[in-house]
Amino acid sequence: MRILGIDPGIVSFDLCLLNDDKVTFEDSIPSSVVAEKPEELADR
Repeated sequence: MRILGIDPGIVSFDLCLLNDDKVTFEDSIPSSVVAEKPEELADR
């Protein structure tokens, strides 16, 4: 099972992808980037 967690914060959006209880992807995108180019969130 895949689960994507997104933690929208004041400074950044943090992403964490779990595949069968194992972290397979982590990233952080500055909130200013998401505000200007929301497609960056989907691209990651």
